Amino acid sequence: MSCNWIDFGIFLILLGFFICELLSTITLAVSYRRNNSRYVLPRLILLTGQFAITTFISVILILYFMGFTEKLNDVVIASYEYWANDELNEDDRKRAVNELFIYAIGTFVVIFMYTVYELFELYITRKYQNTLDTPPEFIPVRSQEPPRLAGPKLSIDQQQCISAPPPPYNSQYR
Repeated sequence: MSCNWIDFGIFLILLGFFICELLSTITLAVSYRRNNSRYVLPRLILLTGQFAITTFISVILILYFMGFTEKLNDVVIASYEYWANDELNEDDRKRAVNELFIYAIGTFVVIFMYTVYELFELYITRKYQNTLDTPPEFIPVRSQEPPRLAGPKLSIDQQQCISAPPPPYNSQYR
C-alpha cells in the first residue's frame, strides 16, 4: 500500500517538473513572438534552479567517491530498509553496496554531462535574451496630491474648487 503512495508522489513531482518545463518553453516562444526579453526570465529561473540541483547532486557524488562511501551507503541502505520494511542480510547488503557504487558512477557521469549541458543552455538562453528588445520600465503614477493654489485671498485651510482633469482619451481606441 505504501509503495502506491510513493509511486503517486514521484508521479506528482515529475508532473510538476513537466509543467514547469512546458510553461518555460511557452514563455520562450511568446518572447520570440512578441520580441520581449522579459518573457525569457521564467526559462532562466528554471535553468538556474536545475543547475543548482544538479550541482548539489554532483557535490554529493564527489563526496561519495572521496571517502564517504561507507556512510552514504549506510544511509541509503537504512532508508531502503525503513521505507520497504525489509531487513537485508549480509549477502544482500554486500550486493547492495556493489550496486550502489556502480549506480553512483553511472549517475555521476550522467549528472556531470547534464550540468555541463545546463551551463551551455544558460549561456545560449542569456545570449538569446540579449538579442530581444527590453520594454521601458514601469513609470508609477504620482502618489501625491497636486499642489494647492495660493494667493492673497486663498488660505491653505480653505477648500479649493479645482476642476478635475479630463478623463484619459485614446484616439486609437474604437
